Amino acid sequence: MAFIALSTSCVGCANVIDENMKNLMEKYINDETQVEFLPVKAHSEEYGEKQYFILHFLKVHDVIDTEHTVYAPFRRPSRHS
Repeated sequence: MAFIALSTSCVGCANVIDENMKNLMEKYINDETQVEFLPVKAHSEEYGEKQYFILHFLKVHDVIDTEHTVYAPFRRPSRHS
């Protein structure tokens, strides 16, 4: 079984995935106008240069079920918490 890594880190609010995850997702995307994969390179002393992809959605869909969704009030965290 191959290990597939998905980075959920949000750098500038960009979801970054590796090539294994990109290839897996492409198998299930039936409409190529919905998402694109923007290539980026990451450099580190420990791992060298690696290719990643920013997952960029081309269409925004309203997926919140307003009848069954409970909204919590937003509270900005305190600096002293």
